Amino acid sequence: MPFDLRRLRYFVAIAEAGSLSRAADRLSVAQSALSHHVREMEAEIGTALIRRQPRGIDLTDAGARLVEHARLILKTAASAREELRSMGAVPSGAVAIGLAHTVSWVAGGRLLVALRRALPRVRLRLTEGLSPDVADRLARAELDLVVSYNVPDAALFETLPLLEEEVCLIGRADVVGPAERPIAFAEASRLPLMLPGPRSAMSGMIGEQALLSQLDLRVPLQIDSLTMMTQALEAGLGGIFVSRATVVDALAAGRLVARPIVEPAISRRLMISIALGATADVSLKAVHGHVVAVLHRAVADGRWPGGRWIGAPPPTLDDTS
Repeated sequence: MPFDLRRLRYFVAIAEAGSLSRAADRLSVAQSALSHHVREMEAEIGTALIRRQPRGIDLTDAGARLVEHARLILKTAASAREELRSMGAVPSGAVAIGLAHTVSWVAGGRLLVALRRALPRVRLRLTEGLSPDVADRLARAELDLVVSYNVPDAALFETLPLLEEEVCLIGRADVVGPAERPIAFAEASRLPLMLPGPRSAMSGMIGEQALLSQLDLRVPLQIDSLTMMTQALEAGLGGIFVSRATVVDALAAGRLVARPIVEPAISRRLMISIALGATADVSLKAVHGHVVAVLHRAVADGRWPGGRWIGAPPPTLDDTS
């Protein structure tokens, strides 16, 4: 069969190595055998999958699309094996989690503690990043579960809303004005501002609102690092449109203030996403439940300032502290 799991695994390895010879070395397979597999796959679908170059290969459009499908198929097959092996047993598979920066900042430590205590046999890999970046990695099957501020392709993923939080103007009081005094979006846009980088979900949302309000935002500073953003705010370099949770420590210490945005009010939703049908994976299902419970507890206990829970009640678990 031209598209069995072995050949899909070989093709992904060729794409990642960028060379038939390097892929052959990594797989301990003869290069001629890999070439044969590729030719048979190309014959089956009637189009080229790779272009041979002097120093390796490039993927055609069809080849790049096949790699995306192959990764999802291989991930699903691995999940099925894990599920069948672990039926009736304690969850013990591998789960890769991607968190948006704010989620990691507010609840990352509590998530780690709760997951390790409750699921000691599950092998965890956690990463944080911009919401679009972790969502893209979920689409490429590099991550199993993502908590982010943008919704992946609904046709491929099961996505549930968790919480909603208002967007505020954040900065030093001498830059953005008195704490907690509402400010119109148009007025805020005339102040010295900075924004997250262009790939940030927040940056896109603010840019869209500026277009709707027919405002020309002049932003000389864009920062993707949460640490550098907080430092720039505390240095008085400008204000920024983010949620309170993003800078919770600096707000609590009084180094920064928050002013709710009005006319219009702006909010964003936090979502949890997994591959469609992936809840059949015992380990992933267990991790999913604990992530939801920990985030719900953070909102209920006031550790997620400005957060309002909009998701379903979380499952009752032994330890979500």
